[in-house]
Amino acid sequence: MAPKRGGGSGGGGGSGPSGIEDTPWGVTIEVGSTLGFRDPYNVARLVFQAIGLVGIVAIIIWAKTLKKLHEPNKKLFKWWAFWLTAVALFVFFAMAFTNKIIYGAADEIQIIYFLIVTIIYETSFLAEISLLLVLYLLLPYCTPHPSRTGDKPRVAKTLKIGHGILLLMLTALWLAMLAMRIQYQVELVIGDPSAYRRIFSYTDQLATAYAVLYVFGSLEILAWSILGVTKKRTEHGQTHLILLALIAVPLFLRSLYIMGDVVYENLQGKFGGKRLWLATDIIYNLTTILIYAGIVAIAQHFAKNAQYPGGANPTYDPNYTGLPPHDPAAKPNMAVHESARPPVYQQGNYQPQHGHGNVQYTMPPPQQPQQQPQQQPYLNQHQTYPT
Repeated sequence: MAPKRGGGSGGGGGSGPSGIEDTPWGVTIEVGSTLGFRDPYNVARLVFQAIGLVGIVAIIIWAKTLKKLHEPNKKLFKWWAFWLTAVALFVFFAMAFTNKIIYGAADEIQIIYFLIVTIIYETSFLAEISLLLVLYLLLPYCTPHPSRTGDKPRVAKTLKIGHGILLLMLTALWLAMLAMRIQYQVELVIGDPSAYRRIFSYTDQLATAYAVLYVFGSLEILAWSILGVTKKRTEHGQTHLILLALIAVPLFLRSLYIMGDVVYENLQGKFGGKRLWLATDIIYNLTTILIYAGIVAIAQHFAKNAQYPGGANPTYDPNYTGLPPHDPAAKPNMAVHESARPPVYQQGNYQPQHGHGNVQYTMPPPQQPQQQPQQQPYLNQHQTYPT
């Protein structure tokens, strides 16, 4: 897609440019002949982009209906956790779907459009980094993670520091790639061709480092998920199975495929063909929808068992009464019956005595009122008596 110079390049007589059409960014390129809907590969890519967009919208609506008043959903659905990654992914899918339609319908596109698309496409990296943060929040509740069990506080602290370092490294690589790609678009339009080729090679190196680190992060989540299934030490039922089947395995396969795709393109020195692009869209979109659906499924399981007696939630259990289930064959608990007795008051010294679940107090004996002695009259003193 070599740029086709069209439009003016500026006015004369000291007057400046009157709009984007009068700048190098107003250059148009032909796209309809190569990216139109006449190609079945482009139609298939559009279909899978639509599947991804509809899927993430449905997942966001599903997440909005869940109860978030108790842990861990209260922590999971913070704006900087699930909602950040979900909204960033929605923006990416919406831009990808719109981009496919524009490419298929338009014959020529101004080159500034590619700069806008490049910036919006970078939200996919923000969604991936935030996704790792959400999964790190889920691990203690679905696996025998030391930060939840409390038996190895040093290991838990080391893991938190390691997760923070990994997220910071991924964020730094993403910001560097964003700056490089913007600079690449600028140099491609108004700069030196050798400069943008050099920038493109640097961007490939950053993308390779990012992909390798992300594979490492997804491999850790996969390892914890397998450990959770083998140990079966979890507070919330079958969440470790959901974590392994819908989240850990698809995440690892997706990150592994993306790393292979990046390395292949770097070795070939060019972008992949239509078949590779279609395969990337299918694998990325379907695995991403599985991952986010698994997160919301685990959150729904948390909401059903959120801090109610016996693990029951009256919102989801119509037969919930708040009382433990009655078993006629069970023997009565004498400790409970003894604790239901009122306090016993006995005579004696005033001191507490711990009995069957309650405190018994012994009270002192009642005191008899003392009679005042009658005063004897003095001798030879005239006494008067009432009449």
